Amino acid sequence: MINTIDLKYPVCLDIETTGLDRFRDDITSIQIGFTNVDQGNYVRRFFDWKKLGMKRALMLLTKLKDAKLVTHNGKFDLLFLYVKTGIELKLWVDTLVMAHVCGEEELGLKPLVKKYFKVDYDISKEAKTGQITEKFRAYGLDDVYYPMELVKIFKKKLKIYNLEKVYKHEMRAYSAYLEVEKNGMPISPRRHEIAKKLQEQYKPILERLLTVGNINWNSTAQVAKILFTKKDEPVYDNKGKKLPNTYEVIEYSFMNDEILRGEFSTRKEATQFMDDWKEKNPHLYDIKVKLKHNYAPVTIGYGVGLKAIEKTAKGVPSVSSDVLANYFGNPVVDDLLEYRRLTKLETFIKSWEEIQVNDRIYPSFNITARTGRTTCSSPNIQQIPQDKNVRNLIEARPGWKILECFSGDTEVLTEKGWQRLDSLDKSLKVAQYDTESREITFEKPLQYIHHKDRETFSYEDRHTSLCATANHNMLTVWGKDYDVAKHKFKDVRFSRGNAFINAGFYHNGASNEFQSRYIAMFTADGSKSEKGYVTFCFSKERKVERCKYILNMLGIEYSFSKNIRSNGVVNYNFYIGKYTDHLLKGFVDRDKKLTMNCIHNLDIKAFLDEVQYWDATYTVARGKQTVRFTTCVKETVEIVQLMCNLQGKKSTIRIDDHNKRVTNGKHSRIYYLSYKRHRDDPHTFMSGEVVDFTKPTIQDVYCVTMPKGTVVIRHNRKVSIQGNCDLSQVELRVASIFSGDENMQHAYQSGSDLHSKTTTLLFGDTSEMSPQEKKRKRTQAKSCFSGDTEILTENGFVEFKMYDGITPVAQYNKGTKTISYEKPIAFVKYEDQPVYKFSNDNTSIICTGNHNILLTHLSQRYVGEFVNTVIEMDKVHTLPKSRKSMTIHAGWYKHNHEYVDDRLTRVIASIVSDGHITEDYKSVEFSFKKKRKFIRFMRIMNNCGIAFDQRYRKSAKDYYFFSIRNTNESNQELFSVLREVVDRDKTLTRKSLELLNPIAYLDEAQYWDGSVDTHGLCRFTCSNYTTISLMQEMAVLNGIRARLSEFSIENTNNKNPLYCLSYNLTKDEYARVSTADFPSQPTGSEDVYCVQMRDGVIVTRHKGKVTILPQCNFGFLYGMSAKTFVQYAKNFGLNITEEDSEHLRENFFKAYPTLLTWHEDCIKYAQANGYTWSPIGRKRFLPDINSSNFRARGQAERQSINSGVQGFASDMCTSALADIVFSDKIDHDRCIVLGSVHDAILFEIRDDYVEEVAPKLKYTMEHPSILEGLDIPIPIIADAEVAQAWGG
Repeated sequence: MINTIDLKYPVCLDIETTGLDRFRDDITSIQIGFTNVDQGNYVRRFFDWKKLGMKRALMLLTKLKDAKLVTHNGKFDLLFLYVKTGIELKLWVDTLVMAHVCGEEELGLKPLVKKYFKVDYDISKEAKTGQITEKFRAYGLDDVYYPMELVKIFKKKLKIYNLEKVYKHEMRAYSAYLEVEKNGMPISPRRHEIAKKLQEQYKPILERLLTVGNINWNSTAQVAKILFTKKDEPVYDNKGKKLPNTYEVIEYSFMNDEILRGEFSTRKEATQFMDDWKEKNPHLYDIKVKLKHNYAPVTIGYGVGLKAIEKTAKGVPSVSSDVLANYFGNPVVDDLLEYRRLTKLETFIKSWEEIQVNDRIYPSFNITARTGRTTCSSPNIQQIPQDKNVRNLIEARPGWKILECFSGDTEVLTEKGWQRLDSLDKSLKVAQYDTESREITFEKPLQYIHHKDRETFSYEDRHTSLCATANHNMLTVWGKDYDVAKHKFKDVRFSRGNAFINAGFYHNGASNEFQSRYIAMFTADGSKSEKGYVTFCFSKERKVERCKYILNMLGIEYSFSKNIRSNGVVNYNFYIGKYTDHLLKGFVDRDKKLTMNCIHNLDIKAFLDEVQYWDATYTVARGKQTVRFTTCVKETVEIVQLMCNLQGKKSTIRIDDHNKRVTNGKHSRIYYLSYKRHRDDPHTFMSGEVVDFTKPTIQDVYCVTMPKGTVVIRHNRKVSIQGNCDLSQVELRVASIFSGDENMQHAYQSGSDLHSKTTTLLFGDTSEMSPQEKKRKRTQAKSCFSGDTEILTENGFVEFKMYDGITPVAQYNKGTKTISYEKPIAFVKYEDQPVYKFSNDNTSIICTGNHNILLTHLSQRYVGEFVNTVIEMDKVHTLPKSRKSMTIHAGWYKHNHEYVDDRLTRVIASIVSDGHITEDYKSVEFSFKKKRKFIRFMRIMNNCGIAFDQRYRKSAKDYYFFSIRNTNESNQELFSVLREVVDRDKTLTRKSLELLNPIAYLDEAQYWDGSVDTHGLCRFTCSNYTTISLMQEMAVLNGIRARLSEFSIENTNNKNPLYCLSYNLTKDEYARVSTADFPSQPTGSEDVYCVQMRDGVIVTRHKGKVTILPQCNFGFLYGMSAKTFVQYAKNFGLNITEEDSEHLRENFFKAYPTLLTWHEDCIKYAQANGYTWSPIGRKRFLPDINSSNFRARGQAERQSINSGVQGFASDMCTSALADIVFSDKIDHDRCIVLGSVHDAILFEIRDDYVEEVAPKLKYTMEHPSILEGLDIPIPIIADAEVAQAWGG
């Protein structure tokens, strides 16, 4: 039969197996379809693998080595055959790849056959049994018939849609992954040690947790019980300790009530009692013996006392990691989150142990995902956490390296001070620099790198000293106001116009100005005895006055004396005693050595300012003041230098050994530190000297990888900020290509940092902005509220459609119920979106269906406590009525100002209602005819001590006239406050929120233009909208629910509307709401808006009704919400905030104007053609792009944008991988491709081949063959890293 196969024609091949694991499962059968060389017709043959035998199987497969194989998912078949026989077959045509390129949604052979041939068949169950039946044989033969027919169909489609080039690229990549998957990946023989190390890390944590509760800390129900039980209250086991069973005798009444008549240890005793009871009570309705299971309560722990802020669908408190993140700082929660992280890593390692074969794993790569990205499974190495313990599992064999850097004497700044890279304590956080905000923060490194015997090169000027490899990333600034650029060391432009960065800004939040100044004074001129007594001794009078000033500001008692020495010098002495121990402890010791605690907990700016008054001098040159600080203590000068570097001031240390040498060591070495006094000075322009990269020094090199890609280093006592080892932003580069945005492309062409350039393009010169201001200058998001919905800002309520996106917005903290103002992280508008409307007496909401609604209800467990529920608008109606849900309408705002006297507040309330302010606030006039107002006026004026003139006019109607004059001394405070809080037209100003007691004001208002019903509901009426709106703000910011409405009075000449504010000072901030009344369908479409805040909840108003609601879920370019991305980042060892998350998406949606136009073009193109497009002709068909279902349409619109970017980025990576796999310029015996991880490719390379092949691999990745003939305006950059293991 073998000789009848005509190899000039395609041969169809398929196998059936008992499972998917080619190492552990078996082949059941092999089927082939071929053209008979004698008869010329297509013939199908079925072979039982066991009966075929290995000898005949080898003969058949050897014949097929030169065949043009047609397969469906042939990579699976050929890998199985390779493992079982060692024969390597080649792919030719694969219908799975064809179906993927042609846009089929279902890629399996069975659904394709059902779609195109209306045949429904499946033999997967029979194949797993390994039993050959006639049905199995018939279906097996069909598996080599239908692929040949599908080839004909898909060839036509490829031609119609011009997809031949795409298919050729995909088939080449598919074949390359076939070769890659044969190799597998080496895993460390030390994996058991790594797992054991993780156990050692989490065991003490688990022991601490077990002291809190003797429970299964992996059980969400048990954990919730411990965390949310009241603090220190015992938590009991559900059942308790088992006790002996007893038997109860229960009597039942006619109404089925149960009456216990007795309880016995045996059934016999109970039965005897029951019989006796029946005889005594012959008329009883019924009586039975029941078995009773008895348990004694067992304490399993004690409550932590957390308050639940989010519940699961079942109504129990959520203990998911993202919810528990809200309780950071609680020691139990911190331990639990770390325990979960470590046990998750251990589970990851154990899962690999189950699938490894001879210390290798064999992941499967899939290039047929709909997004165009390459995915991975069994295991999915693309989801490996960015944890060195796990990534180090991918470890090269001895004599090989994994391919994927500063000298050892370079120091890196950690949270505990400077440490050499070659002896770095890896448990410490390391300083990193935000190139956009210039802010320095401390984070755990993602990776530690050490390479032996590498070529290093040196650079040094007055403020900067470097010793690094030629390829290390360096940060430079061209000119004073230009962006930060990242270049390889060898590519740095060593020009006098280029500068290194030597300083940034660290914000520790300390506000202890005079303690900081006192420590600076003590470090310079103080002394402390062994018993802890502090003294100061000066001979300069200026120091005496300065010392007194600081001690007085701190309220420190001291004794002062003056002594005249024999040489006539006057000594001034201050004796402090032990009063300042609490100020000095932890910051400076007896030897006047400053500690790192100064960096984290002192007011650094105040310390540096104070230094100049003591052991420092300053000179003035060209209008610039330079401070020179002097000390004999090395540790102190290093801390002060670090303070300078963390306050935006470069500094240098100079050492003077002259006195030490000439006195043979009797005098100490002197350290001089110089820095600019009054201005930021973070850059050092280069000297113009060029580094000679032809003369390297061979030594070991070290580095760390940080989340922001930068690190603060010191070499030869000179501090600078440089890049670390990182990967390039392939998809961002592709986005810049597709959109054609010139700003974005220029950033990559010039090597600038994209994020810094974004800020400059958006907001111009940001040099005068604070780091916090820069961070918040980011606005773009997914929308939610209607345009006429108002949002509470620090300037009052503003309609969303009129909001500027920058003014600070009120946010509500669900845990503390407090309201604070912050600038929004993002703001956006979306046009013509379906909206849902809900309204009742207290609430009015118009928002999109997927917007979250915040509801609360009384806890059934804890009396008086409320439990919050967050649910999407279109799902509220599904909540049970029994929950008695309520909406939230107010919170509590705490400001730093003191209110004026309550009595004065009441006077001003009366003026706003019935007074008349004359020109220049000379007087306030009153006139009224109601006797109750007369009585009220007299009471509040007399209580406040206000002087007034009184007149009375008697006529048909009695009028009372009063005049309060500014000239009276007792009225001065009133008019002083009045000018600030009330305009002449009696409009309240926003200053009234700071100065007037809101409760007193709202209470007083009801006596004038208001009324109160029997339930305490006050209705205040006013024609001044600004004033009554401010009164509503007063209520909302002080826990009072208030509703504003508009009405007009009929049959009057007054055409101005009147406004009514309804509120109840005795009620809380909640209002009952019927969830069944919420809509289940949209009620229309309109433009919608939203902001994003740090606390995630905002204060809104619609139709005068204030409601506190969550913000919407903001999406990235690819549809991922900020909250989801925060969790996603944790898989890579990154702890970022939602604000950081929004920063990433902002660069797509807001910074570059062409991107928005490109988005619209992508959507319009897809709507017109039904598919997306990429430069190589790839098409993704989107059947829902014009759907009437807004959710399905919205998803298709997002896909129309992201498919091209993600797909083409993946195309470049897979093209490079295929170029390397099939390259004849690479020795594949010494360089093995292990696989791809997103935009990276992993290799295992022999030690003696690394230096030779690494540049070839890097060049190939930067110039993949798929780019041939395409105009790519920006460089594609690849970075190479070498280590013994993937994790470094």
